[in-house]
This record gives sequence, structure tokens and C-alpha cells, in this order.
Amino acid sequence: MWVDCHTHLNFEGFAKDWREVVDRAVAAGVEKMIVVGADLESSQRAVEMTEQSKHLWASVGIHPHHAKAVTSNQLSVISKQLKELATHKKVVAIGEIGLDYHVYKNSKYKI
Repeated sequence: MWVDCHTHLNFEGFAKDWREVVDRAVAAGVEKMIVVGADLESSQRAVEMTEQSKHLWASVGIHPHHAKAVTSNQLSVISKQLKELATHKKVVAIGEIGLDYHVYKNSKYKI
């Protein structure tokens, strides 16, 4: 069995066809996929998607490039929401949270 430990099927580019992408992956032998959240919204979407497919699992967190968008006023609310998401039965990891030295030239976040 193959496992894809880092997908972003929760991103806009897959909004219309993520189910077909999962079906093709399963047909190719990838039986489990982890959908990784990069901010609160994509983390919520990742968890929602796991409820619609037995092949999907989720990871929730804030990517370093999105962390700068979180204000100190929002921090406790977002932390609470992420903690709640992390208790979902199909959440298997916390992340995107690590150090990321890749510089996204088109990102609105500067590091």
C-alpha cells in the first residue's frame, strides 16, 4: 500500500475535481492520503474532506508564511479552533508548522 503523506487537495486548484484525483490515486495504488492544512481555513477544509472519503486523513496547522497574517488578537481564537480540529478522529498530524526556508516570490508574506 502507498501513502501520500502531503497533499493539498484542499487548495483552490482542486476545488472541482478532488474526488476524481483521489479516485485516480487509489486506482494507482495510493490508498491513503494526508490533506495538509496551511492556515485555519484550509485546515478546516482538510478535516471536512476526510469525512467524505475513507482514503483521506488530515493535518492541521499554520504554515510559516501564513503565521504573519495572524494578529495577536486572533491568536487565542485560532489556537483554540486548531486544537479543536486536532481532536477530530481523522486528524493524524499537526502541520504545516515547521521551518520553511523556501521563499515564495509571489507571497504577500515576506520573511
